[in-house]
Amino acid sequence: MEGERIWVSPWEREVLRVMTAVLSGQRTQVEAGRLLELSIRQVRRIQRRLEAEGDEGVVHKLRGRS
Repeated sequence: MEGERIWVSPWEREVLRVMTAVLSGQRTQVEAGRLLELSIRQVRRIQRRLEAEGDEGVVHKLRGRS
């Protein structure tokens, strides 16, 4: 689905902004966890999802379902 827009909440946008810095090496996982108030384990899970799925990895999987 290349080029398709995805809707993200303000929280997901912040997670994406911080995690992009982690993926590029500008920020550590510890710093990201502190900024997002998440555990290191959660930061690592988000990082793996972003690497596998791209930006859509931060979007909640139940979005759009009734």
